[in-house]
Amino acid sequence: MFNTPTTRTTNTTIYATEIIGRLNGGTPLYDHTFSVPYSDAAAQGGVVAARAAITTAGGPGVIIGAPVLTASSTTTATSSTTLYSLAGTSTSTAAVVTVGPSQSPIQIGTRSTCTGISGLPGTTAPSCTAVAPVAQYTASLPGFNINFRQSGNLAPNGALILNGNNQIVFQDPTAVKLTVSGGVILTNFDIVTTYTIDQATTTTSTTTQFEQYTLFGVVRAIGTAHPAMQVVALDASDIFLSRLLGPGKAAIGAPVMVDGKPSRWSVFLEGTGYWGRIGATASLPGSTYSFGGVRGGLGYTVTPDLSVGFAAEGGRTTWSMSDATSRDSASGDGFRAGAFALYSPGAWRFSAAAFAGRQHFDTNSSWVGISDATTASFDATTYGAGVTAGYAFNLGGVTLTPRAGLSWLGWNSPSYAESGGLLPLSVESATRNQVRPSLGLTAEHSFAIDNGQALSLGASVKGFAVLGDHDGSVRATAAGFSSPGSFGIEAPGLGRYGVELGGYGALALSATTALTASYSGRIMGHGGITHGGQIGLKVAF
Repeated sequence: MFNTPTTRTTNTTIYATEIIGRLNGGTPLYDHTFSVPYSDAAAQGGVVAARAAITTAGGPGVIIGAPVLTASSTTTATSSTTLYSLAGTSTSTAAVVTVGPSQSPIQIGTRSTCTGISGLPGTTAPSCTAVAPVAQYTASLPGFNINFRQSGNLAPNGALILNGNNQIVFQDPTAVKLTVSGGVILTNFDIVTTYTIDQATTTTSTTTQFEQYTLFGVVRAIGTAHPAMQVVALDASDIFLSRLLGPGKAAIGAPVMVDGKPSRWSVFLEGTGYWGRIGATASLPGSTYSFGGVRGGLGYTVTPDLSVGFAAEGGRTTWSMSDATSRDSASGDGFRAGAFALYSPGAWRFSAAAFAGRQHFDTNSSWVGISDATTASFDATTYGAGVTAGYAFNLGGVTLTPRAGLSWLGWNSPSYAESGGLLPLSVESATRNQVRPSLGLTAEHSFAIDNGQALSLGASVKGFAVLGDHDGSVRATAAGFSSPGSFGIEAPGLGRYGVELGGYGALALSATTALTASYSGRIMGHGGITHGGQIGLKVAF
């Protein structure tokens, strides 16, 4: 007989916390696994050791981020064991008295034999199996004759014996049925042994919890997208300002000539785009940027020598930089609007313009092997003004105009914060200013084509310098950095000086309509290159 099982459950947790330290995404400088949770002092000591290893390898100025959970897993294994033990033994005797032949024949029941009792306690459960019974019947001897007869399947190997109590015993190891003569008292003694078994089940559940924390250190500047946007936006501002001040009949402010006279009003619309490259430095790879958008405006001729107007442009700017360890990019929509004036008394050529704009950027920085990117969004203000002065010479139908110019460009951005990724930064507000003096020469020739319409073609060359904040620069802080607390982030500019080559054309489609197109390419001192152009339509009314 089995008692109700008792159950006990044991839960065990095994910790494996791996601390890794890397510099610039390279092989681990520190890698150790602790058999304690991350919050334990031993694991925190591993974090300190990893920082020390990165600092030693990186040298002064190394930036180390807070530990990042880079891998984790949880596994559970369960096992059960049951122990059987003998709790007690009891014996009982049952006697069945039969007077033949009133209950003849007598049915002999099956019996069971149990094994495994002697092996207790143990993990193997005892078992009982039915075996052929041994029938033992004892008859009293009150002076009667006793007849035992086989019946049915009674085997012929039964035996009559006389036991020590002067009782005749009939034994048959395979007896199934037995017939007793009339008047004979037959007693069947059945001895039953009951074993009581205890069951104790122990269940063990073992959970292994693995966590990997990595500390990343860098020695090159992070967050390069933020100062790089200053360089990109200032260059875009200079291109827009150059269009407002541009020379020749393809300039947006040049009036359409109607019957040899400048039109009073004119409107223009053009598609514009350019591509640029910023050179690499010892610690930063090169980067590229582009812009695509539309530009339009309105011009008014005050006098034959003076034209004024308004112009605006809108479009999307993209920038990207990548190397073996990181990828940085930015994109956003921008808008600029400004006013211009062109004054041409005699052979003199003067122009002036000013503008202001708003530029939105979404930045994205990621590290190779780290899935999450660091992102930020912000709006910056751009502004600028410029003047040019030149004098036109006519040489054999070609007009040569030496020009001198001076431009001022500005940028202002508020403070903002990155989110997500490896090393999110808090970027401080920034203001950048540039002054660009220039000297150049324009050559232009106008002639009539087969349909009688005028075609003007021109070419220009200009040298310029970039004074003031020619590179991009911001200051930033970040929680979790070991050093330093506040630091500067630099991005290379296009260069301190450069040369621009360009060409333009204006084709009169009718007395009041002209098609304009222009191209310019710049080569800068720091390996910067830009190519850009526009094509548009100008209508007089």
